[in-house]
Amino acid sequence: MPEWRRCPNQGAVPPMLSKCGAVGIEGNLYVFGGVCEAKDGRLECSHDMYVFCEETGFWTCLQKSDLQPCARAGHCMVAAGTNLYILCGWRGQHSAPVYLSDIFAYETVSSLWSPVRTAGIPPVARAYAGAACHRGQLFLFGGCNGTLASNYRNDLMMLDLASFCWTICVPSTSPPLGRSHHSMCAFGGRLFVF
Repeated sequence: MPEWRRCPNQGAVPPMLSKCGAVGIEGNLYVFGGVCEAKDGRLECSHDMYVFCEETGFWTCLQKSDLQPCARAGHCMVAAGTNLYILCGWRGQHSAPVYLSDIFAYETVSSLWSPVRTAGIPPVARAYAGAACHRGQLFLFGGCNGTLASNYRNDLMMLDLASFCWTICVPSTSPPLGRSHHSMCAFGGRLFVF
């Protein structure tokens, strides 16, 4: 029978975060960005990357780099091999967010960040989209870039992780309604959106 258990909290334990990204790669959990409480009590976006080692139960906060993404929340974070990718999201104040469309790679073996230069038509800036990797391709669906219903997206974009070229996927059937704050995963050769 499955059971919940609390993980050890040793080392540089992250603060309470919301709207952050997390992926698991080879026994490590990587957590990036999100909204946290600043020392003066204000809420602010973070650009810290925390790593939890499952084997030791120890947290580490990685050294910051000039090449890492800016502080953000509501972004997508996906794993492909030993790389993780962070894309889209928002920065600034929640009351006046700046929506993002950039993408960054973090190579977990070398511990190096790099902005990803892409070809093709990139996705429109957005936050709270769903993303998943499948067979060397990163898929991005939905999200929003405002609070009106007309700002909710239902487009499906694909980034080939070999050529880094974006493609707009045109479905043969009607796509799901525009949405944000949803989940997306690749399973059994298909993409699922919840």
